[in-house]
Amino acid sequence: MMTGSGSGVFGLFHTRREAALALDSLKEPGVPGPYGISLVSRRRYRSLWWRALKEHITKETWPPKSRYLR
Repeated sequence: MMTGSGSGVFGLFHTRREAALALDSLKEPGVPGPYGISLVSRRRYRSLWWRALKEHITKETWPPKSRYLR
């Protein structure tokens, strides 16, 4: 399947093995990609998001202040 104007393509596979075979067949020496990804639920995404931000959140930065607050 294509995304947007076609600069990226993606495929969905039933098994990891099928996905790995597709990735291997698309690899070319000296060309970046292709890249494997996995779909995550909203709950899992939020968990990953909070973990990534954890070291950046302090008492001064959380909760965020409105930029319109005077």
